[in-house]
Amino acid sequence: MSSQPVIKALLGPSQPGPMKRTPKGIAYFSNGFDERKPKKVKKAIAWLKKRNIPSYVIDEFEQYAEAFSDPAHIPTVLDAAFDEVTKLWLACGPQSKAAKVARSIDPHSITVTVEPCSFWVPNPGVYANGCAELDGKTIRMVVCAVHSISQPENASLATFEKLSMWEIGNCFSIRADYKVHSVADEIGNRSPCDKIH
Repeated sequence: MSSQPVIKALLGPSQPGPMKRTPKGIAYFSNGFDERKPKKVKKAIAWLKKRNIPSYVIDEFEQYAEAFSDPAHIPTVLDAAFDEVTKLWLACGPQSKAAKVARSIDPHSITVTVEPCSFWVPNPGVYANGCAELDGKTIRMVVCAVHSISQPENASLATFEKLSMWEIGNCFSIRADYKVHSVADEIGNRSPCDKIH
């Protein structure tokens, strides 16, 4: 039986606010993470140092937190991820099922919620940093998290950027009725051409 991972909301709790939209129309709830939080960043760095997280991970976190606090960051990342996933799916050929699915997806139909830390996903029963819901329209992604806090030598930073393309790709695959049996089966940010028929 695996133990619960060490989970820390590095940039503090959610501060719910109004829904916003990217230029392409993707709806998102930033939950206050698109605002500067210098005190939270300072506290998080101290917390990570106490746990012997390598300095390169801490430096990456500090730079990332600064970039993420720009209100233009979330919409830019989401629109770029949507464009990249669409390109991957269209590359399967104009008559392919993948291309047809990609052309059918209106960015206005996708809603993203920025989460403060890893969260429990009942099916498959794991703590996750990102999740595309089975409706193929709703995505939850952590603002940032450090993997392997209990094993500092293996620590790495999970970021909203890294997760965005993966979870938008999973939204596309859900809409294509692609069945996933494990995380390894997810299409994410990879080409769907050999999986979507």
